[in-house]
Amino acid sequence: MSTKIYNGWLLDLKLSEVLPWIRKIRPKFELIRAKLIDQRWPDIVSGKPDESWASHNIVVKLAHAAKSSPYREPFGDYSAEIVLIPVGRKLLCLAYWQNKEYDAVWKKLPEVSSYGYWDNVDPEEGADDAEWRQRQEDWDAALPDEDPIPSHRGFTATILTHDIPRPDQLQKTIKSVRSRKKKKATT
Repeated sequence: MSTKIYNGWLLDLKLSEVLPWIRKIRPKFELIRAKLIDQRWPDIVSGKPDESWASHNIVVKLAHAAKSSPYREPFGDYSAEIVLIPVGRKLLCLAYWQNKEYDAVWKKLPEVSSYGYWDNVDPEEGADDAEWRQRQEDWDAALPDEDPIPSHRGFTATILTHDIPRPDQLQKTIKSVRSRKKKKATT
């Protein structure tokens, strides 16, 4: 059987540090979500109140449809979750989200290192043979053949739910981003 774990990560955290860390990184993901909604649904942020709520209701319906569907679609799914799987002294992680814009934030986090593994093509660039074998052993221990379902082997941490912030909350976030951009442009 072929193994393909493209969304695998290694977290430099202890289990006791995970919840405070999630709380610390959540605002970064919330900001990306607000920007995405602003780009896709500008009426929510810059429209009149009636337009804001009408557009907001559409986004909420899309988010609820995404939540109840077995298929994921980035236009309505703004959620972000990780599955944490302790293996020995390591904390392996699988990341799940549809909006690739979250990747940029995730990859910049100092506690996060790429730790994918696959055996169908060449190893990840920069990984030597010993490291690649270790990744295989770690992922085989994390997701054994008899029960390879990630949620059975670890636990899920939600960074962002499917819930969509109210228009006034989105407006506040976007206005702070725009004012910071103006300050940078004038200095």
